[in-house]
Amino acid sequence: MLIVGNSRGELWVVKDGVARGPEGRRVEVPWVDDGIHYGAAIVKKGEVYKPDGSLAGRFNLVAIPYGLYSDGYTLPRFGIFVLEERAYVVDLETWRPVRSLECEGKWDFMPSYPFADEKSIFCTDGFIVVATPREYRVVSAPCGSSYHIDFLTHGRAIISDIVATDEGISMILKGITLSGDFLGAKRLELEEATTVEPLSWDPLVLYVEIGGEEYVIWNGSKRKIQKPFFITQRGLIVGDQLEGGHKLRCAPQHAHGDYYLCGDIVEKLPHD
Repeated sequence: MLIVGNSRGELWVVKDGVARGPEGRRVEVPWVDDGIHYGAAIVKKGEVYKPDGSLAGRFNLVAIPYGLYSDGYTLPRFGIFVLEERAYVVDLETWRPVRSLECEGKWDFMPSYPFADEKSIFCTDGFIVVATPREYRVVSAPCGSSYHIDFLTHGRAIISDIVATDEGISMILKGITLSGDFLGAKRLELEEATTVEPLSWDPLVLYVEIGGEEYVIWNGSKRKIQKPFFITQRGLIVGDQLEGGHKLRCAPQHAHGDYYLCGDIVEKLPHD
């Protein structure tokens, strides 16, 4: 089973070649049992195969956009493939590289992409490689040590520099769009914190661990949580509770946009 959120705020669950989404919609998609079938390519761990089953190569990182929408599945035109210090943007129709980029620092990426149709990787030298189903681009970015996708707003990312001491964590966050627009910088001091992960730029949402306890800080308001939790356009979900006193049909397996997943059924989050 594959769980997919897209840049339109839709949530889908994919199994056996059928995607089930909001309001009971069904879309047929490419499928393999032992990997991810993008239509134009098949990925099994670090191995990439062409649609005819022939091996295209083995890579350290593969980032191919998954173009699943309510009006159908869009085959990706480009994929990003990283081998050691070099990234290749490959045209998946011809299987020829259209761009090659070397990173003297390090490549950083999100292990789980909140928007499956918008894949990106960051080089600490100061640039981002982006692929959507129809295009790719390379944009300048601030230098930094870590890269985070904004979970609430597609097309945004956060680059962080974090210093941990015995007193806590100090950090500088730099917001950027995946079109290359700089959104600003924010300096934060979190006393006694041992872990911090930025989740959203605006509103500013952070996951923080302090004294063995877990919190979400949402625009300065600290809320104690336990995993799993989800941040959505409707607010924070912990267990089967959506903030504002709304009880959901289940403790979701996943949530994205205005939707959450109960088993293999996509449900709409309640409105006030």
